[in-house]
Amino acid sequence: MGNFAQDLHIFLKSQSVLAQARIKLALRQGLFLVLALIAAGLGLVMLNTAAFLVIATYWGYAGAAFAVALGDLVLCFILLMIAANQKETPNIVQAKEMGARAAQALRSDIENIQNQVQSARDDIVGLRERFWSTVRKPFDTTLLAMAFPLLSAVLRMLLKQIKRRKKEHHN
Repeated sequence: MGNFAQDLHIFLKSQSVLAQARIKLALRQGLFLVLALIAAGLGLVMLNTAAFLVIATYWGYAGAAFAVALGDLVLCFILLMIAANQKETPNIVQAKEMGARAAQALRSDIENIQNQVQSARDDIVGLRERFWSTVRKPFDTTLLAMAFPLLSAVLRMLLKQIKRRKKEHHN
């Protein structure tokens, strides 16, 4: 069995890194959106005025207003597309991969724990059946016949504890 606590720590750390990277991406996108709005608000005032005055001499006031408005919309569309097309950084990709590996390790640890619990349950059921068999037929069975499975279960649990402690000391 892998180290469950360590796998859980890695999984949670990868999710934290992923969340931070996503926040940074959203902030960058928001920054470009704000810049687009500032450009639309400030720069276009002067550009619109100058363009309107130049175009008005050729197309009249209505044609100049239409041309300036169309130019404003094209510029805003370009800036919004830049904001929407920000890509994930390599950190986000790495965090996703790390999270997937940690999640798989956690699933494996949980399966191992379930198997150990099932094995312990089976041992207890066997002991219970032997105990009741002994109580019902005290002359047919001996204390020694019941002691071996109990001793086996205790030794198995002790060996698992020793292995787990060795792993914890190595990590």
